[in-house]
Amino acid sequence: MLNAYCHLRHAYRSFRTDRVIRCVDLETGEVVKDVAGHLRNRHTKSPSRVLEMLMRNQRDVIRVLGYLARVDGPFDDATSKIVADYVAGLASDENVTPSIVVHASALVGKTTLRGFKAAVGRVVNSGSVNPILFAGCCRDVAEADGKITTKEQEALDYIDRRILSESV
Repeated sequence: MLNAYCHLRHAYRSFRTDRVIRCVDLETGEVVKDVAGHLRNRHTKSPSRVLEMLMRNQRDVIRVLGYLARVDGPFDDATSKIVADYVAGLASDENVTPSIVVHASALVGKTTLRGFKAAVGRVVNSGSVNPILFAGCCRDVAEADGKITTKEQEALDYIDRRILSESV
């Protein structure tokens, strides 16, 4: 099913993709022959799909990195770029952008120290990330503004302890 503007009825309507008679990509002017395939491809690359996948698969990573990014102030451009690069590699998705990461972090919400520690535990225990690379990204986020605050250092020390305790 597709929700789109109907030029005949002059209103938004629902359409079955197999019944669409003519479809034109307004960005390219291309007449689309495989409507369902075209729409799937566009959706896969859309920011909303990327955000949905991050929230489903990388929520705790976003929670931890977002905590570190915000513990000393707002989520700035340099920090969001570091997080986006790390998460894009982790998710194998080049469509992850800094703005999507900031949006995902906002959806996760403000994280308490207790929530941060719980998320670190879930990330380390999941086995889905390389703990050394994860700890390195955390350090890069903390150092993004050129200094590490006391709260950031405490968070980094906690991550290091968790990683060491898992590797023993």
